[in-house]
Amino acid sequence: MKHNYSRFVLFFAACLYSQVLYAQTASLFYFQIVHGKCQWLTRNVAAGSATITRETTACPTEVVWDVARQRILYLIEPTIFEATINDKSPAQSVGVVPTNAKGAVITVTPKGAIRAAYLLAVPETNVSTVKRKDSTISTFKYQEKSYSAQGLPEWGEPYMAVVQEHIGAKVVLIAIKPTKWGAGETPGLGEVSDALN
Repeated sequence: MKHNYSRFVLFFAACLYSQVLYAQTASLFYFQIVHGKCQWLTRNVAAGSATITRETTACPTEVVWDVARQRILYLIEPTIFEATINDKSPAQSVGVVPTNAKGAVITVTPKGAIRAAYLLAVPETNVSTVKRKDSTISTFKYQEKSYSAQGLPEWGEPYMAVVQEHIGAKVVLIAIKPTKWGAGETPGLGEVSDALN
């Protein structure tokens, strides 16, 4: 289901990008799979024609149009790629997310740094919860460390929400917090949303 949702989000984001980039001409950006490859197309609505702007081995689950820096960042899990807008030359790998990550997203900070956020599963046996009079405190054990959170819902599966920044070949951990995800109204990556900017 995430893939279909991501395509809708990408389609919506591409439409907004089209409005910014092609303010004079109505354009539409979309993906199309042809012969097992993902074609990135821009359709000129007035002319009724489409142009292939890029072709990748698979369709990305995330796309960020960094117009200020004339670049496109996209995620074909587990790899984050960077390409130049309006340039068909091959994209460069600028980072990866763990292969066991769920719900990965990418973003660009105001200073141009590339950040990735994702969820990593925590076994139920590594979670303890203490209910107090006015709050509930959950402690997650992850990679031999303990992380506490207050007010997480009782439902959903336990995960660690992680944000990392990619600086050249170096990866810097920005945030890691316990969260719940996968059922009903769970916070998911909302626990680390401030760290994405």
